[in-house]
Amino acid sequence: MPDIIVINKLFSYTLIVKNTIKFLSFFIFIFLAVFIHASAITQERDILFEPVIQNSELKQLLFENSKRIPADFNYTSLINDDTDFLLVGEEHHDNTAARDVNLMIKNLSKVGLKYVATEFLLSSEQPLIDSYYKGEITYPELKKKCKLKGRSFVAEIAKRYRIKTIGLDLPQAHEDYLWAMSAEGLTARNDAWTDKLLSLKQKAPDALILVHGGSLHTATFSKYYPTVAQMLRKHNMKTKTVEFVSSGDSLWKKLNINSNYDLLFTIPKELKKYIQADYVIWSTDSDYSKEDKAELKKISEQNSEKFMKDEIFSDGCLLDPDNAFCKVVIRGSRVKNK
Repeated sequence: MPDIIVINKLFSYTLIVKNTIKFLSFFIFIFLAVFIHASAITQERDILFEPVIQNSELKQLLFENSKRIPADFNYTSLINDDTDFLLVGEEHHDNTAARDVNLMIKNLSKVGLKYVATEFLLSSEQPLIDSYYKGEITYPELKKKCKLKGRSFVAEIAKRYRIKTIGLDLPQAHEDYLWAMSAEGLTARNDAWTDKLLSLKQKAPDALILVHGGSLHTATFSKYYPTVAQMLRKHNMKTKTVEFVSSGDSLWKKLNINSNYDLLFTIPKELKKYIQADYVIWSTDSDYSKEDKAELKKISEQNSEKFMKDEIFSDGCLLDPDNAFCKVVIRGSRVKNK
């Protein structure tokens, strides 16, 4: 009798182990499938662009449609009179894109810009943003309460120029990375963004709306999921997409671009199946003249207390188009104003 009990227990344990292995195998399979698909999505841009790198004629065509960007660049040249949405895509952690969005706000506020909608403030944070606009909380308080603390400065610039700031992204995107980067997650996020953007357009039919997010959202097309640009066009909205790439971008590095200045590439129709944007802004590291270095030193010395105590000033040194320090930084990578 004891032998039978032992055998039954061993059988039960074996069954538990087998079921556990089956469950873990299924979980691992699903995880790997999602991860591989997410990798394919993020690699789509590189695969599409490869023929431009390899084909000398395509490469020449790309460079024929490029020009140096002046320090006082007029961003209205990126839109048409009937453009509904200007979508700005970035590779994440690119300060140039965040800074240029602020420059665009300042520039485009004169030509009908009414809203700046951003991935980097959550839709659930809209009450916080609204409180900031009403003066109920300060910028440091807004920054502290937002999920992405380093990306809230856009609200300060937009408020200054009387442009409404809209948080776009779903909270779930910051809780489940694999879902956020999957075709299902990107579709759900882009669908939610599009609904919000169309509701803004319904409130202000003649408004220009600036949309800032990762290039996976703003791309002109994708074969894996519908991008925001594609969704908006399905609703007969006219869009323009600008993608920011840095000189350190592993893909664009292969072009061996030899320039000490930021460049604007206007993508011709022949290249639009290879590049998922209407424009590409290629940014290089700042190359300061002796005069610029002296001015940066002077600004630093004169504002040493502000750097320590004023978050709007310190955060704005690289992001604020009205900050004296930022103006010199921009001059360092762009053609000097005549």
